[in-house]
Amino acid sequence: MQWRIGNSYYSFLREQWVHAYLRRRGIPVLQHPLADALYAVDGWFDDKVISLFVGNRRFRTERHGRKHTPSDRLAGAQLPWSFIDIEMPVQRTFGVVHLPRPALVDQRIASHLS
Repeated sequence: MQWRIGNSYYSFLREQWVHAYLRRRGIPVLQHPLADALYAVDGWFDDKVISLFVGNRRFRTERHGRKHTPSDRLAGAQLPWSFIDIEMPVQRTFGVVHLPRPALVDQRIASHLS
């Protein structure tokens, strides 16, 4: 139980850090707990959906895993959204919030800006 709560808390902190980072760069990122719970959407701006996760071949990577992605869950919506996956590498230290490198966030977001 402690492990699951810790993972959820660190995931929340990671998302808040990314949103604050993007907002400081002038990108108006929005978020809502219901979008996260129902569609695995960590945030969005304009017509772009952001998904932030630690890569794990068993659960989820950009191309593999058993967990459903926002694009899977929103596939039937027929909306012109693009999906931005920010996949972080696995870290092996415990008790520390692992944040994505700013360069990774910049690279993933820049490829979707018009």
